[in-house]
Amino acid sequence: MRDGSDGRNPQGNPAGWMPESFQSGLVTVIVPTYNRADLVVESLESVARQTFRPIELVIVDDGSTDETPDVLTAWIAERAGDAELTVRCLRQKRSGACVARNAGLDASHGEFVQFLDSDDLLHEDRLSRVVEVFRQTSCDYVYTGFTGFCGVCGETLHTPIPRSTGWPPFEALCKGDIWGITVQFTVRRSIVASVGPWDASLAVFQDYDYLVRLLGASDRGTAIPLVLASARRGHEQRVSDVRVSRVGYECFLHGATLQRDGLLARHSPARIRALAVGNFRATSRRVRRPFPDLAERFAELAHSLGAGGSGVWGHAEYLYWRSLYVGWYTFLKTVGAAKRVFLSLPGKDHCDHATACPHQPQAGSAP
Repeated sequence: MRDGSDGRNPQGNPAGWMPESFQSGLVTVIVPTYNRADLVVESLESVARQTFRPIELVIVDDGSTDETPDVLTAWIAERAGDAELTVRCLRQKRSGACVARNAGLDASHGEFVQFLDSDDLLHEDRLSRVVEVFRQTSCDYVYTGFTGFCGVCGETLHTPIPRSTGWPPFEALCKGDIWGITVQFTVRRSIVASVGPWDASLAVFQDYDYLVRLLGASDRGTAIPLVLASARRGHEQRVSDVRVSRVGYECFLHGATLQRDGLLARHSPARIRALAVGNFRATSRRVRRPFPDLAERFAELAHSLGAGGSGVWGHAEYLYWRSLYVGWYTFLKTVGAAKRVFLSLPGKDHCDHATACPHQPQAGSAP
């Protein structure tokens, strides 16, 4: 799995790890960036506008070749007067976002850690609200709702908000109450250290891998059912292309395997395993034509979960829950198909925003 043939870069993680000492009550926001001169200031401003203090902002420039270094220097100079906003800018050779995040962690001093991609945004009250939860509970991480918006035209695409299901967070991931997006989580430093570095060998789906490891390390997570972050979508076709390539599906398979192993180790109930089985089988069908060998491996993951349980009765329970979810999934697909027919009318196509966006750049043009 480390020879580079599965989409994973053999460079691995950097030597050493984050320091144990920290400043109590301090939040470290880590922002990796690469060639984001047009967007990074907006993300940094969302940190500077936080109603919470003190904040340590660690920016890691991953070898930008555009005007990003000059933009960062100017912005940092403008913020020099805020005594409770400590800004540090690191620069490294082009190594990827995971190496940049690990470098930010190694330079951090906060009791709490917030990861922020350089095109995403924090709600001004986010850190105030999450730190309040940390102080009132013994939780290891806090996760919130977020708004996904089109990076080209700005239209809101979706607004997922976590619901209180009573399920452990690891199992809520299977149900769709938790999403694999970096900005959704704020994490206590102690659990960040135990989860380990971001996996720099993954080309894509690094956030999925990190999230599965985080939720597997601790069930002590608390949800805030409010939108406290925004995630920019669809402005980098390059990343989208990789996700649906062989490399992308190999990286997704890695995270899916971790998820399967976690469900088996926890002896998760049949209703949870049935959800994961459905997801793995859907992926298997999607990749069967271009990548039949990967389709078989996703099918094997599904089978290993479906066959789990306590003897005959355990398997019967799994089949019961599986039949319910298949019926519900079929209903949703039917309704979705009807909506697509209706929304295919001019000016009403919001199902496939990538093609409906009135400001979508032409193929080959810069977004």
